[in-house]
Amino acid sequence: MKKRTFLLLVVVMLATVGLGTLVVEHQGYVLISWKNIRFEATLWVFLLCLVILFVVLYVIRLILSALLSSAGWVNPWSSTNKQKRLQSAIDKGMLHYAQGNWQDALQQLTYAGKVSPQPAPYLLAAARSAQHLNQAETADKLLLQAQAKEPKQSPAIALCQADIYTARGELSKAQDSLLISYKKYAQHPELLLRISQLAQQQQDWGQLLKIIPALRKTKRVEAQQLDVLEQQAWQGRISQPADTFEQVNNIWNAMPKALHKNPTLLMAFCSQHIIFKQVEQAEQLLRHQLNQQFDVQLLQAYAQIPHAQPSLAVQSAERWLEQAPEDPIALYALGKLCLQAELWGKARDYLQASLQKRPQPKVYAELARLLNQMGDHKRSIQLLTASINMQDRRASTKSD
Repeated sequence: MKKRTFLLLVVVMLATVGLGTLVVEHQGYVLISWKNIRFEATLWVFLLCLVILFVVLYVIRLILSALLSSAGWVNPWSSTNKQKRLQSAIDKGMLHYAQGNWQDALQQLTYAGKVSPQPAPYLLAAARSAQHLNQAETADKLLLQAQAKEPKQSPAIALCQADIYTARGELSKAQDSLLISYKKYAQHPELLLRISQLAQQQQDWGQLLKIIPALRKTKRVEAQQLDVLEQQAWQGRISQPADTFEQVNNIWNAMPKALHKNPTLLMAFCSQHIIFKQVEQAEQLLRHQLNQQFDVQLLQAYAQIPHAQPSLAVQSAERWLEQAPEDPIALYALGKLCLQAELWGKARDYLQASLQKRPQPKVYAELARLLNQMGDHKRSIQLLTASINMQDRRASTKSD
């Protein structure tokens, strides 16, 4: 026997002897009297009764606890069974949703949305299921329930609502829903991305330009792609029909100065000049930009403008051509300018040079008209035939 165990036994024995001596020598007396009830006992008997009472109460408590716990599994309205039904509805609903069983998904997820303390995800999935079933009214009600129960989930609800409206072809409503949420959650990246996509679809270039700076900060879209998108938006805005040229000019002035040199945007601006019969201003703009930096597209646009002094325009264009003497588009542009200036020989040479570099139906047709005017009818017919054959080949290639 170990020393520690031995000492413990000695202490227990001494305590027992001491307690026994105390009970024998000092029994004490307890009297409890209440109305006709009278209880008399020694102190030690009274303490023993208290211990027995405590043990009995503890045992009763354990038995009741066990009974209540087992009743929870039997009682269908117990919190335990309610949680089980919720989890079952979630599991079944999401599985049906993933499999495209929209009616079953709608039923299970609607129940989950009513019972769950966080109902928004299930109500939104139920709304999407209802939309797949073409139950528009049910879908709208579920969205309203989600908004009422969890208003803090506004971005998720707005995105779901936008998807549903888009599926119905109601793009304006979809955009309005996103914009309402965007006012409160201006930095939400998915909201920004979806607003930009809808603005593109509706050609709402003003809204798109408003959203692009915030979209850049999210870094969800590559900078190069956003640059192209911004250019497309400005081109769309400046090309939209306007009542006065002043409106067009205001858009041009609002545009970042760096984009004023963009050939596509400059041509769009010049097109508006021509629409409002300000041809000279368009010619000046194009000439100024071509003198600063040559661009084939701008030269082509310059060739399409009716010039007051076409011979001077040809001289300017020939200087610019020195920077791209082999370019077929530039050669074609020079041919068009020579036609304006009635320089038939030069026009023929430039058009033939363009065809040698890259045969194009429009160049064939232009040269055929010129040769017919110059009396070379046989060659003109040959060129027209070549133009038609090329167009037919391209059409058959596209159809294949």
